[in-house]
Amino acid sequence: KWREKKAPPAKKAPANKKKRKADDEEEKAAKKPKKEVKQELVYEWWKEEEPLPEGKKWRFLEHNGVIFPPKYEPHGVKMKYDGHDVELTADQEAVATMYASMISTDYATKKTFLTNFWKDFSALLGKD
Repeated sequence: KWREKKAPPAKKAPANKKKRKADDEEEKAAKKPKKEVKQELVYEWWKEEEPLPEGKKWRFLEHNGVIFPPKYEPHGVKMKYDGHDVELTADQEAVATMYASMISTDYATKKTFLTNFWKDFSALLGKD
């Protein structure tokens, strides 16, 4: 489709340089609308006059309820043990996955963690 070109906007004539200061201020005020600043009430605990009694660390505790993680969904990856693939139950796989995610942490280097983990994991695996 073809369309007609619009003519460029006409240039303004140079403004008179000898304007009054009051005129400038009026024009600026007319051009820029004032922004409304919303003030929100905020509790400033550090400005509170009455200090807490000895041994008390807070006045109230707000609790939003218990949050439970979603149920574990098995991904079906087999574990290799002694050169054989071992099929794991959902619970066994969850524990093995947790351990695999912790291999790169400091816990994997601590003897107590490894001992406790293997004791619990082997009990979960059973004898077979």
